[in-house]
Amino acid sequence: MTIIALILSILLGTASLARGYSQVGAMDYPRWFLLLAVLWLIALFRKWYWFSSIALLAVVLAAAYGVWQGFPTVWMLLGAVGGLLGWDLSDFAR
Repeated sequence: MTIIALILSILLGTASLARGYSQVGAMDYPRWFLLLAVLWLIALFRKWYWFSSIALLAVVLAAAYGVWQGFPTVWMLLGAVGGLLGWDLSDFAR
């Protein structure tokens, strides 16, 4: 059950960031966020638990930059929360 919550939090968190960035017309960044989600899931299944810390840093920095630039705050907040949940649940998946 934890693995389902982990996968959903990673996918929904990065999708929220992608949605927020695409709403303001930054169309290159959503592809990078989706690539980050895919890499994070691959790292999860290959048991590279160190990658979740790097992904959390990337997600939080992207959300902070989005808020700083005036992007929709709700999407940035959901993206940061999803990244934090993914990082936290990756410890439980061990």
